[in-house]
Amino acid sequence: ERVGCTGEASSACQQVPADFCRVMGTCCSSGNQLAECEEPLGIRASPGPAHNRRCTDASCCVLFGSLFAGLLCLAAYCLRVGDLRRVYHGRDHDGNLCGLGEMARRPMAFYPDLQNDVKEDPSLKKRYGLCVEKCPAQGALVMDYGQDQRQAEWL
Repeated sequence: ERVGCTGEASSACQQVPADFCRVMGTCCSSGNQLAECEEPLGIRASPGPAHNRRCTDASCCVLFGSLFAGLLCLAAYCLRVGDLRRVYHGRDHDGNLCGLGEMARRPMAFYPDLQNDVKEDPSLKKRYGLCVEKCPAQGALVMDYGQDQRQAEWL
C-alpha cells in the first residue's frame, strides 16, 4: 500500500491502496514512485519551461518580418502618391473635394440620385454628388451647379 495525503498537515495523511492511485489517476507519494505516477499523466514535478529550448520557427519569423517590411513600404508609397483627404471628404460630380479649395464653404456631400447611381454603377465610383453647406432637410430644394448638371434642382 501507498500513503496518500489529502491536505497540508500530516494528520490528514491516510493509507490508500496502490490500485486506487492507478485507477483514479492520482499521485500517491511513497518515495521514488512519484515520477512513476506522473509519467502516465504527462505531468512534470516542476512546472515551467523545458530546459532544452530552441528556436523552431526561424523561417516563419523571416517571412513575417519581410511581409511587415513590405506592408510598411506599401503604406509609405500610398501616403506619398495618394491623397488621404479623399477618404474623409466627400466629392461632387465635378471631382471637387467638399470643404477644400473653392468648395471651402460647402463641407458636406449630398448625393441626390443614389438610386439611379447604384443601378448604373453598383461600385458607386461614378456617383453624382453635390457639396452643400449643411445637410438638407427632407423635401428641401438643393440647387445644382457645375459643368454636367443632371437637373437644375433636387428634392
